[in-house]
Amino acid sequence: MKNHFYNSHSQSSKFVVGAFLVAFGSVFFLKQLGTILPDWIFKWPMILIIVGLITGAKHQYRYDQGWLIITLIGFIFLTKYIFPDLHIVRFIWPVVIITAGVWIIFGKQSFRREKKDKPYYYSSLEDEETDHATDSTEERLDDVVVFGAIKKTILSKNFRGGEAVAIFGGVELNLVNAEIPNRMELEITQIFGGTKLIIPSNWEVVSEVVTIFGGMEDKRRRLNGSFDKTLVLQGTSIFGGIEIHTYA
Repeated sequence: MKNHFYNSHSQSSKFVVGAFLVAFGSVFFLKQLGTILPDWIFKWPMILIIVGLITGAKHQYRYDQGWLIITLIGFIFLTKYIFPDLHIVRFIWPVVIITAGVWIIFGKQSFRREKKDKPYYYSSLEDEETDHATDSTEERLDDVVVFGAIKKTILSKNFRGGEAVAIFGGVELNLVNAEIPNRMELEITQIFGGTKLIIPSNWEVVSEVVTIFGGMEDKRRRLNGSFDKTLVLQGTSIFGGIEIHTYA
């Protein structure tokens, strides 16, 4: 049942990203035909709104996710172009700070309550940037990084993959000491972010990541012979990169 939910979760993410691309392409096509469209549709705050909505769809638009803050910031900046005489821009940062505070207070409490009942729920938040790796024995990864960074060294003897989300942030995972099944899936979603994976040289990496203005680079030294394990990368990368190493 959990695997079914996880796979449908990944398919839903791809559908949402594809739908937004189709919508954006259609609007751009209409503009090229000379159709009169509001100028604010093509302003940069729309990028934040789209990023927020895509991330929100991925987590079923739960109120304790970073998508809400990103979308709100996009809408606030967009009002400058929709209502140029409103002068709402001077209220942007106070509103953002208040919203972030409310989100941290109530979002964190909700997450802690649900975590007790659903140990593998896909909705955690890492909001503190760290320069050193944190050891972890969790069997399934579930991390969301918004405007920050996280480093983890997985020490689990039964690591079964999971999900990492990076929005304007970075994720570094060290899996060298983790024991995984012969084939493991790891979903990576990053928007203006980056992911660094440190894995053994004898692991095969299969990428199924939907990439938009990004890429993946395997910097490991090639080994002769067959691979012992297979790591399947899934998810979405928009304006982001994935690097694979054998050392920190």
